[in-house]
Amino acid sequence: MPARVSAFISEIGPSPAVRLAAGRLATAAAALLPSATGLGIAGALIVGYRERAHLGIRPDLGVGYWLGIVGAGMMLVLLAYPLRKRFGRAIPGSVGFWFRFHMLLGLLGPLAILYHARFRYDALNSGVALAAMLIVAGSGIVGRYFHRHLYRGYRLQHIEASELGDTVMAARAAVKEDADDSVLAELAAFAARAADVRGSLPVTIAKALVLTLAMRLRKPALLHEIDQHLAQVAIERGWLKADLRQHRRDAAHHLDSYFRAVRSAATYGAFERLFALWHHLHLPLFGFLVLAAITHVVAVHLY
Repeated sequence: MPARVSAFISEIGPSPAVRLAAGRLATAAAALLPSATGLGIAGALIVGYRERAHLGIRPDLGVGYWLGIVGAGMMLVLLAYPLRKRFGRAIPGSVGFWFRFHMLLGLLGPLAILYHARFRYDALNSGVALAAMLIVAGSGIVGRYFHRHLYRGYRLQHIEASELGDTVMAARAAVKEDADDSVLAELAAFAARAADVRGSLPVTIAKALVLTLAMRLRKPALLHEIDQHLAQVAIERGWLKADLRQHRRDAAHHLDSYFRAVRSAATYGAFERLFALWHHLHLPLFGFLVLAAITHVVAVHLY
């Protein structure tokens, strides 16, 4: 290739189509990475537990000993995320980075320690430390479930209640193209119930669950009404069968989107309060884990 042509290609860079394809590929990879990591860790847990009698690992020697050291170190590094939030840029790296790293180490650390312990305990101090670790890891998974209902992905951008209302209205506008007035009135009633989910935490959770169940039970009947409405519109507008099928698919998708938006609006308050309660519980649990781990290490090396 002539030098001028090569230089010209270097200057103009990749085409817009190539950049778009690369961006989509990167987005897909980023979306799949957490799932792939979770599946890999779950597979390692299943294999380790099933083969625990044949692992050939000793907690006090070689690989088994260092797995304990590495796992304990990972659990201590978990503190970097709350410290980064409290002290700001005194700790390098973005909050989002430390949040993702916090979640990863919160899974890899317990995995390493479980292999170190051969998925069992031999003494009271090791049993307490192992139980504390499993409780903290389980608490972290629960906290992540609450978190994903209040924040966008891993960017730690808090979702506002007003945004959920806007999402409900946008979803209803999409359904409006495919439904008659009776269906729209029922959907508006669901949205009104979502906006009225208030009270104590048990009452809030109960109302949200009842609303979710009511929407699920009514969905087949509403889809049937929408199908009948679209069939009438198809006759009036002279749609082909393919056009009618596409409109029905679009209507089903819009109805699903509407129900998801209403469910998110109804459960938002409950998740916000549950997440606050979880915060008050998770840190003491982690403190107990640190104390149990120190006791275990001291007992193992002294006795």
